Amino acid sequence: MSDGVVKVSAPFPEVKDVRTMCFSDPAQVCSTDGTTAHVRTTEGIREVSLRVIDAAGEHVEVGDWVLISLGLVVAVVDDVEAEALFEEMAMLRGGLET
Repeated sequence: MSDGVVKVSAPFPEVKDVRTMCFSDPAQVCSTDGTTAHVRTTEGIREVSLRVIDAAGEHVEVGDWVLISLGLVVAVVDDVEAEALFEEMAMLRGGLET
């Protein structure tokens, strides 16, 4: 698997190759203790790890917009773009649940 593609079992015999990808959600940082943060997502408040973003040499502060994936903050993003994406995703998911 040197091409970086993860192959999984196909749900149908005629499908020979299924490719998967990870999706990142926009979230706004509500609080942080240095190793974890509580963020507001379109699905409510979640606790996420700051390990990946720390390893990248970036710092996260309350109010920052971030992308989260699999419980990890993976990027700090532009406020305007993140807010627009957040609102669009909230509408698609049927509104905010808190």
